[in-house]
Amino acid sequence: MRIQRLLLQQTMLIPGVFPPPYDFPLQPHPAVSSAAVRHAANLDRYLSSPLHGPTIEAFSTTVEWLDLMDPVGSCALILDSGCGTGRSTRLAAISNPDALVIGVDRSTHRLDRGRDVLLPPNAWLVQAELASFWRLLLLAQEGKLAARVQRHQILYPNPYPKAKQRGKRWHCHPALPVALQLGNSLELRSNWLTYLVEFREAVHALAHSQCAAGVQPAVRRAAAAHLPARMSVLHLRDSDDALTLFEAKYAAKADGLYRLSLGGTHALLPHHFSTQQTPCTGIHPFKRIT
Repeated sequence: MRIQRLLLQQTMLIPGVFPPPYDFPLQPHPAVSSAAVRHAANLDRYLSSPLHGPTIEAFSTTVEWLDLMDPVGSCALILDSGCGTGRSTRLAAISNPDALVIGVDRSTHRLDRGRDVLLPPNAWLVQAELASFWRLLLLAQEGKLAARVQRHQILYPNPYPKAKQRGKRWHCHPALPVALQLGNSLELRSNWLTYLVEFREAVHALAHSQCAAGVQPAVRRAAAAHLPARMSVLHLRDSDDALTLFEAKYAAKADGLYRLSLGGTHALLPHHFSTQQTPCTGIHPFKRIT
């Protein structure tokens, strides 16, 4: 954990700059930025590739729920990507009663583990493949649905920590340019600081990709809207304050918990959430769900 904290301090002193030699996995993979730009340049090809069939049906059901809950289309949306058991979705819905919260996860097992807890009426859990769900959300209603996303959170994604697996991380995935166009306020959490540093490096690369051939202006604008990127350490009072079961597990093991806040002021944060940002500390208490 001490090494990760030193890395955090380094990212505060020199944002967006990691000169060689690279010390992976303690520093970001050297190909992260170039991969982000390459995927952005091939975005049209990716958007025209086949979608995950069951996700198309799941997305249609989600749109039906949105139309039922908000026929006028005036409510803000909160997107909880990789919601697991849905605990984070429920917390967001309780804390933001005027918003509609969509929790998406590909695992039936994880979603079923949370179905014994009553969902608030403004929350919706859906089983879907995230990359396809993001693409459908971006393209639906000529982009009007995506424009309603005011907050997007990706909490404790699978880090795929081996160097050869980096293409599976979201910031090295073809879907990154899509995810960045879903609102301009994004929060990630991880117990592996390098994952968050890499994500930030990818966003910086896209935001400053004016000279990269084929990168659409809309992608550059979306990436720029997610800056500045703010990194902080999370401190939980106990496991009941955790947003997810993974967060509770890592806290119990005394792992470092890190937060990357990208873009806007996070106006839809829970009212009991501290927005104070410091380079190496960030105390964010949460109320316990009863």
